[in-house]
Amino acid sequence: MALFAWNEKYTVKVEEFDQHHQKLMSLINQLHAYMMQGQGRTVVEPILGELREYTRYHFSAEEMKMARYAFPGLMEHKAQHKSLSERLDTFYERYMKGEEELTIDLFMFLKEWLLRHIALEDKQYGEFFEDKGIS
Repeated sequence: MALFAWNEKYTVKVEEFDQHHQKLMSLINQLHAYMMQGQGRTVVEPILGELREYTRYHFSAEEMKMARYAFPGLMEHKAQHKSLSERLDTFYERYMKGEEELTIDLFMFLKEWLLRHIALEDKQYGEFFEDKGIS
């Protein structure tokens, strides 16, 4: 059973981005499932690599849509995206150096940041787009 289940708490009412968020949540669930089997370290590189790649794709899509419709929180949101990307890069560097505690640290960071970001920060643009009739 997945640790995180998609529900209305996380929807931003923009179908494309809800699908992206579900994909990111799925990656966190995969990492957690392997950790529970004692195999977290064996999947860190592929999951972290996919997270780094997919978040960049997702962030770019969000930022382009925000810019197109003049979302007033764009610059702050871009700064948050940059921060997450840098943190993921740091985790990748730590993995490449062989740090042992990486898996738990990575999981806790992703859980806190992603779920909080979606439920709080992304909801703001969701409401903005909804008010403009954009889905």
